[in-house]
Amino acid sequence: MKSVNLFCFPFAGGSSIAYFPWKRYLHPAIKLQSVELAGRGARCKMPFYIDFKEAIDDIYEQVCPLLEERPYVMFGHSMGALLVYALIERIRNKGGPFPKHLFFSGRYPPHIRKESFEKYQSDDELIQRILRFGGTPKELFEVPELAEMYLEIFRADFHLIDTYIHIDHSQYEFDISVLTGREDLDVTREDIESWKCYTSHSCHLNTFEGGHFYLKDRIQDVVGYINKISTDVC
Repeated sequence: MKSVNLFCFPFAGGSSIAYFPWKRYLHPAIKLQSVELAGRGARCKMPFYIDFKEAIDDIYEQVCPLLEERPYVMFGHSMGALLVYALIERIRNKGGPFPKHLFFSGRYPPHIRKESFEKYQSDDELIQRILRFGGTPKELFEVPELAEMYLEIFRADFHLIDTYIHIDHSQYEFDISVLTGREDLDVTREDIESWKCYTSHSCHLNTFEGGHFYLKDRIQDVVGYINKISTDVC
């Protein structure tokens, strides 16, 4: 099979390193391209984005040179799923090549808005919301320096989500996959089913054991699924 780029986009509070453990299980022909957002990781010196549009502007500039390199697929978890959706719309508007497949994980479709994160004014309120998602050790917030750093990143990412403006577009003419944790309290079965209207082709629904961050505990299962789909389509 041809080699394929797998672009992965982080969840709120996350960075590109979240996907590095996947390298151990990825098919040799799949090249991991873990996208880093401003304000964290190797780009920690850069200011956070002022809004969602600026984030997509920056991400598009990062991935654009690689879009013609080889076929590609994209995976986004939670906030990352929203980034994937908006980025594909930007690629469409720029006349770029479409992906072979999209993997949307841990999030309801973009047309659904459930809450505004602006209501979490105090650090304690925000910390409780973050802990409800799971995936972030409680002990992290017991170290003042770490708590301050991570809360700054979370607030920046939640601001991105709040500034997202949904615009409908025509259905995708390729397959998509939707992945979720069986015990995820923020994503219902109805939410998952709603993704089907985003493509005129097949929408594969996949439920894994675990909560919102099922992908941290089920790495082999998740990557195995991505391997199967990506090698089939490319």
